[in-house]
Amino acid sequence: MTLGRRAHLQAALALTAQLVWLLLATPGLDRFKADMLDNDRARGSLVERWGPLGQLGNALLEFNREVRIPVTKLFDPLQRVFMTYQSFSLYLDGPKKPGRVEIRVDGALVYRTNDDEYRWRREQLVYRRMRPFQHDLMLKRSYVRATTLYVARRAEEDFGPVSEVEVSVVRSDWGEPVYRTKRRWLLHPPAWKPEEVDP
Repeated sequence: MTLGRRAHLQAALALTAQLVWLLLATPGLDRFKADMLDNDRARGSLVERWGPLGQLGNALLEFNREVRIPVTKLFDPLQRVFMTYQSFSLYLDGPKKPGRVEIRVDGALVYRTNDDEYRWRREQLVYRRMRPFQHDLMLKRSYVRATTLYVARRAEEDFGPVSEVEVSVVRSDWGEPVYRTKRRWLLHPPAWKPEEVDP
């Protein structure tokens, strides 16, 4: 059985598409800039320090510079249309100082992110639609009012008359139980307007 020209063309196009998607999905190389180690001195120092691994690193960087980055730039608009763009550098490093949210009701700690001892409303606060609130409190001031108001109203429901709710963003080094407050809000009834105070 012989294959016609059309079948050969289809096979070649399918193989090309698979190779392009493989290049676009290659993890780890996103992090390297095109000009990284682009001179002989820098490449030589890599080989001197790491030997054969340095040679492999130079080859990967050359491949990244000469092949992968141009292909990625060529297909970038297509990736955005089909929402297939992914930077794998996201998975290389976690945060050096993890952030957590702490909630205190009338001075008593009732909730801390990922802490089994302080679990108040944990089911709601770790739900996939609420999880980003920790990030929003740290970075987006526009979400503070809605997030802290939600917390204050739930505290009032669960603890009865409440005179103060405190919502804080704390950070610690990995493995350290010492938390340093980065941002802090106090809320008082009846308005429950968040007032940012010094940590």
